[in-house]
Amino acid sequence: MEDVTRRLAALDLNLLVSLHALIRLRSVTQAASHLSVTQSTMSHQLARLRDMFEDPLFVRRGHEMVPTSRALAVERVLAVGLKAFDDVVRAPEAFDPTQAEGEVVFATADWASTQYGPLLAQLFQAEAPGLRVRIEPLEAATIEERLDWDVDLAVMSQPSEPDPESGVVMSHDHFVGVADPGHPFVAEPPTVESWRQASWVGVADAILGPEITGRVTMHQDPARRAIGVAFYLALPSLLRGSDRIASLPSYVAWGLAHDHGLGTFPLPVATPPFPVSLRWSPLRAREPRIVWLRDRILDLVREEIARRAQILTVPGPAAGPTAG
Repeated sequence: MEDVTRRLAALDLNLLVSLHALIRLRSVTQAASHLSVTQSTMSHQLARLRDMFEDPLFVRRGHEMVPTSRALAVERVLAVGLKAFDDVVRAPEAFDPTQAEGEVVFATADWASTQYGPLLAQLFQAEAPGLRVRIEPLEAATIEERLDWDVDLAVMSQPSEPDPESGVVMSHDHFVGVADPGHPFVAEPPTVESWRQASWVGVADAILGPEITGRVTMHQDPARRAIGVAFYLALPSLLRGSDRIASLPSYVAWGLAHDHGLGTFPLPVATPPFPVSLRWSPLRAREPRIVWLRDRILDLVREEIARRAQILTVPGPAAGPTAG
């Protein structure tokens, strides 16, 4: 490959475009007009092509230039090569979701899959019936690499907002408490001391990561942690009918309260809001399919946040997650 690259670097590849035009039109005058150059320039290029290939390339018969066998052999390869190169450098065609086929891979945590999975299914059924969605668990350690290759989009949160080339903030969220609806904290918000003394359930959240969840756990007594789980969907069975509590992003708390009959309460400690972002690879940021997906998903998620804000009220520093 290195030898091929060195040889091509020594060539004027524009000559190949001229050769293609000469073979198709079989006239120096017409080829020059087609490429918007002078007849003299085209004649000079033909002379250089003859030196390059060490072949006359054309033999004049009457008013026509007839290509030699060497020219025809070159043209068979050249036509394919120029078409392939044109496909590479041409701007990608607009994405038509109604004609799209294949699979979209979406990475997120378990709670987000229950929130965004139905939205994605409805989106594809209505606007892109040939696309299928596959939701995979988000692994923070590998997500950047996977976004480059086999994951189209991911929902995750980081302490700071993403670079515009690789993500956009969908909402800003904050932590609230969740417990059985009969828990005293639901009827009357706890004090710092009573909250610290409560038995709590910890969740290892791949979306938030320890830097964000640590904003809550730094205030909690680790000796009072009753159990740690890897999935938010395990919480209803662990909280209902018990005195245990959990501290969750308000968007998760809304879903658990609405779908599983849990109660919510404001935390007695200040926890700064954090961004929840839609992420993609900067290497694929301008792929028409990725652009369509992220724009439509962002619209749907913001519509869903607004809808939930009208249905449920969760106390805290803000009236639920706000659109970013």
